[in-house]
Amino acid sequence: MSHYRSDNLKFPQVEYCLPSKGPYQPWLGEPCTIPAHVIPSDIPNPLLDSYVDQFATQPEQVMTQFLEANPNFANPRDIGRILFHTKNLSPYAVAALLFNSSYSSRALIFSFMSAIDLDCLSIVDAIKYITQKVAIPTKTIGIVHFASAFSIAYGLRNQLEWPNTKVVNDIFCASLLYCFFGGEFYQQADVFESLKRTSRSIIEQIGNDLKNSPPALYFSSVPVKCTPSESLVGEIEHEGRYRSSWKAYNYSKDGNKIICREIKDKGKEISEVGLDGVIAHQRASGKKQYCMFLQRFDNREFGKKMKDGVLKDSQRKSYTLSFKTEGEMFKWISAVNVTALIEDLKVLN
Repeated sequence: MSHYRSDNLKFPQVEYCLPSKGPYQPWLGEPCTIPAHVIPSDIPNPLLDSYVDQFATQPEQVMTQFLEANPNFANPRDIGRILFHTKNLSPYAVAALLFNSSYSSRALIFSFMSAIDLDCLSIVDAIKYITQKVAIPTKTIGIVHFASAFSIAYGLRNQLEWPNTKVVNDIFCASLLYCFFGGEFYQQADVFESLKRTSRSIIEQIGNDLKNSPPALYFSSVPVKCTPSESLVGEIEHEGRYRSSWKAYNYSKDGNKIICREIKDKGKEISEVGLDGVIAHQRASGKKQYCMFLQRFDNREFGKKMKDGVLKDSQRKSYTLSFKTEGEMFKWISAVNVTALIEDLKVLN
């Protein structure tokens, strides 16, 4: 496996959520059937059905087991095609394997993007067929690389129609912004210099195609569709300063902060955590399976604790909350991370 280590390209700064089972609900659109004529005839054997469920939460381990049993496929080209063509794989687990594993490499990402015949395939169809298979890494650096890999894969197979990969790259980014923020496609396209010089009829056609049949989109750190103003309330266990010391409180997310109150006296505030610069991670803690780990991107102290009737700055650098169900955990993680996702998308243009 030295090939992967010598050309490793990982994005560990991206948060990768791993839902344990489907169906995986996209932010927008619905997964579509990939037509037979764009599927190569020489694709390798897909992962066995018995591997699919385990892959959702342990993608790297499952791929290692598979390659130990099938060493002839231990190369980026075959791994990329196996990931693309195995049915019912979690798009979140695929993202984790492509962008944050010992297998991650430019060659693997390119092989995944070109796992179907992109020749003379419309650019919108190419986007649709790919984004339904893998969650987009939710950090600007990851999104930029995703767009770049797509532009190279698609551009190489459609050089006569799309000779400029920069244009292909910007169409992908503009399509992502349009699908996420709405409005009109030309409004998103016009902020990219390369697209200002692209035929208006082409821009209009792409906009119509996206509007009539939007691609299924998944985001690696925000598995549940939500908005920054999302309000949430629940009885949630909080890990104390001493590891494995847990106590239940009433928690609410109101705007850009999380407030902790006593369960029996919901008017009694215990603490609050501002969410500016905070990222939520999925992380098990001992016997607690469904935990959200909160930490600032710069690892600074954050939050406030009630003391003598006054909220005072906390010295804590992280908080861990335990939920009763996986679904509840992902709702809270998504509600915390969606603000950062929006900011990362905005800088694309």
